[in-house]
Amino acid sequence: MSRDGAESSFFSDIHHFVVRLRQIVELSISSDSPRSVLEHAVKLGAEALQADAASFVEYSPTGGRVVAATEQHQHALGRRVVPCDHTLFRLLSRPIRVVTVEELPREQARYLAARGLRRVVVARVELRGQLVGSLQIYFRDRSRRLEPIERELVRLLAAGAAHLYADGEGALRAEQPVATGHADGTAVLNADGEVLSWDPPATAELTDRRKERVLGNPAPIPVPPPGQVLNYRLADGRWLAVRSSPMGDTDGCVVAFQDITEAKQREEDKDLFIALTSHELRTPVTVVRGYAETLVRRWDDLDDAERRTAVELIERRTRDLVRVIDRLLTGTYHPAEGIQRQEVFDLCAAVRAAVGQLAEELRHRVTLKLPDELPAAIGAPTTLPEVITELVTNAHKYSPCGGEITVRAGADDQTVYLQVADRGIGVRPEHVERAFERFWQAEVGDQRRFGGVGLGLYLVRRIVERQGGWVSLRPRTGGGTVAEVRLPRADVGS
Repeated sequence: MSRDGAESSFFSDIHHFVVRLRQIVELSISSDSPRSVLEHAVKLGAEALQADAASFVEYSPTGGRVVAATEQHQHALGRRVVPCDHTLFRLLSRPIRVVTVEELPREQARYLAARGLRRVVVARVELRGQLVGSLQIYFRDRSRRLEPIERELVRLLAAGAAHLYADGEGALRAEQPVATGHADGTAVLNADGEVLSWDPPATAELTDRRKERVLGNPAPIPVPPPGQVLNYRLADGRWLAVRSSPMGDTDGCVVAFQDITEAKQREEDKDLFIALTSHELRTPVTVVRGYAETLVRRWDDLDDAERRTAVELIERRTRDLVRVIDRLLTGTYHPAEGIQRQEVFDLCAAVRAAVGQLAEELRHRVTLKLPDELPAAIGAPTTLPEVITELVTNAHKYSPCGGEITVRAGADDQTVYLQVADRGIGVRPEHVERAFERFWQAEVGDQRRFGGVGLGLYLVRRIVERQGGWVSLRPRTGGGTVAEVRLPRADVGS
């Protein structure tokens, strides 16, 4: 190509980018859907840099979560990014970094490398000094570099993404810090995450790490990205709110600790009570009701074996119900007992069994589309009935005009997944993450068309993430909603 031709192509690309950026700015001003704007920004970032994929990670006190992605990276929606060491701090301590995937937190690096992605542009997105997210753009080319103008384009997109959080109400964020008060102790780390200072003495008491044992060594507690709060649990059960701030022009930082044990315990107590009353009580009742209705309505159509099976399921679920009620009344229920044992299992078989336990009004609307063979999953198969019940109930509730509810399963190179899809009223893009908040409802007031207290998807996410998986919600092409649950494949490890 001639020099004039190369320059013409360059300016054509810039013109295209400016036009698309103007469209996004106009959309951000006129649209009441910040999630849609964010998705457009992510897509534009990939287009402008001719990347293979891109995503946006939103940060909360417990880490990050992928909330927007290009089509090639849709499988990652809902996936958590947990800050487990100093890696994430260093990565986000500067506005833009271009790194290999090996420089990311370990689990994220493994996940991206398995999909052939080798290079990542990470742009810090902040508002008034507070980290709200990061724009991540991925390349298969390990040697990819950014030209100066490309860096400025990425900065511009990051600034635009930060604008979506400027209403002060957390338009996109579902979680807020548990505590934002003063620090009870502080530490100073260098660029390599090694401890330079461990003062005042209260820091040692808070963390149970003596000054002489930590100086010169890597920080014994995870360090969140700058401007972010991480709620971290110590071995003795106490909770700390950990904050970090950049130190001058270096990659070092100042870390502040605050004891939030009491506040966190109150939060966990409420979560536990909610889980008991709305999940562990309601699910057995739903199964008992479904089979009781079947016996009443179809008694003459069932043979003796079918009647016996129905009665046995009712009896087994009733015993589960009595056990939960007894523990609730005696106060002996402990959160650890709610953690199911992980095992290798056949997802298709578990899904068939779970659908078979649905109430009749739900079961007759479900169409199963399962493959003949599927790689084994790692998780807790005993929780699948609860997950399926919640997702199908949700699809049924938000499809008031009827229509098929499709339950399908599949796999990729890292995960095994199940999807529950409907042709109902659909989900707005800005609601796909908020729907997982506790007590959140898309409609409020006396004119609500749909019942419920807003706990189903919240509980599904808790159940799935305890098994090392993740769950997401998205609009379905042609109308309706797709809920997707992903679990690790057994043959590649959890």
